[in-house]
Amino acid sequence: MRHMPVRILPVFCLLALLLASGCGQKQSASGDLEVVVTFDDVSGLEPGDEVRLRGLAIGKVSSMELGDGNVNVHVTVGESYRGVITSGTSFKMKRANPVLGGRFLEVDPAEGEPVKSGHIFEGERSLLGRISETMSGAKDLLGNAELRSAVEDFGSKVKDAAGQGREEWEKRKPGLEESAQKIVDLTKEKAPKVADWVKQRLQEIMDAGDDQFPEADGSTI
Repeated sequence: MRHMPVRILPVFCLLALLLASGCGQKQSASGDLEVVVTFDDVSGLEPGDEVRLRGLAIGKVSSMELGDGNVNVHVTVGESYRGVITSGTSFKMKRANPVLGGRFLEVDPAEGEPVKSGHIFEGERSLLGRISETMSGAKDLLGNAELRSAVEDFGSKVKDAAGQGREEWEKRKPGLEESAQKIVDLTKEKAPKVADWVKQRLQEIMDAGDDQFPEADGSTI
């Protein structure tokens, strides 16, 4: 029987260690994925609510707790879908049913690095959060009282329309879009340097209003 040269043994030992390490890493990436998503408002969301990807349930909300100025939502994603969640993934809160109410978290996949359990994501800001941010920014950037008042009035109307349900939102939406355009035109006249900022913020508010409602077939807008 031939004996392996002594000088070769360290090489095989190193390979064995590398293989063992690789197996250990693969094992640590198995099982359910536990991540945290922070939101400024989680009204209607409850532990046990689904986490969905294009209408498919891939996980659930396991628990929630108050954080530093926000709410930490602990999310469990099933082992089969943990590869979908990357550092570029975003989470949105959606209405489960426009009549019966309820919420779920919608996963928006994107390119990014793999994440481990414990990773913290910043969830999409709520409609109220977007309105509040815009109002705060308007006070700082818009020196014209008429313009500030118009922006604040617009935010209040969007908030009210979105709170009345999908049918009322769709009915009021054309008028809201017209109001938004008038504000942009007024901004170009009174405060042209911040016209693009105002236009972007108003569009974000309208988008957040749309995001309050799922499509009739259960998919999201």
